Amino acid sequence: MICGNNKEQDFVNMIGRIRNIICSQDGTSDISDARNFLSCAYGLFSNWKNFFQFQNIKSMNITNFKSQFEHFLDESGNGSWSGLARHKKSLLQNPRALQKAVIDLLKCTQNFQKIKQTLKDLCLTNRGGHIGGMSVFLCTAILFASDEGNFIVVDSPVKEYFGILDDEDTINNYGCIIGKTKDYAANVDLPMWHINKAYAIFNNNMNLKIKNLRNQCSFSGNPRTVHI
Repeated sequence: MICGNNKEQDFVNMIGRIRNIICSQDGTSDISDARNFLSCAYGLFSNWKNFFQFQNIKSMNITNFKSQFEHFLDESGNGSWSGLARHKKSLLQNPRALQKAVIDLLKCTQNFQKIKQTLKDLCLTNRGGHIGGMSVFLCTAILFASDEGNFIVVDSPVKEYFGILDDEDTINNYGCIIGKTKDYAANVDLPMWHINKAYAIFNNNMNLKIKNLRNQCSFSGNPRTVHI
């Protein structure tokens, strides 16, 4: 059910608990680790905002672009979601085409209809602009990293929550998904990233997986889950 969910109140209650965890210094060692993990992972994600700006990508030499983009594909580098790295080989096979695709995506962020059209051109396999490994997941991750306040990544937990059927369904309802996520973020006064993470927690029976992300988010006894 796009932009509606019969478990919405459960989700709203859960993001309220997430806010309490983030804003309080109290709780068990597991809750403390959850707080520190969320803070560290959010920091890794936020570091990509400058990279994913139109002028920066446009002026970047191909070697630096390829190296940085490869790092972004790994969860240990972005701190937010896994699964992008499985397309690393096909995506990086033609880094110039990939760089051009990212430029095309970022240059139209002020025009949402153009964004939707670009998503279709880049991500739907029946379009001429599609390149191997490109997906709505990846493109929305780039948009989200570039402008957290106005976009959202559509990964598997988001699809599950909103009842998304396929890539075309995602694109057609992308504005609605963003709007709903903004409402949730405003309701608990948290950045959009935390709501994105909340979709994953909600989809995992309200458990947050604590794990090491590079050397910046390190926890003993990993991986483990903390019930939110």
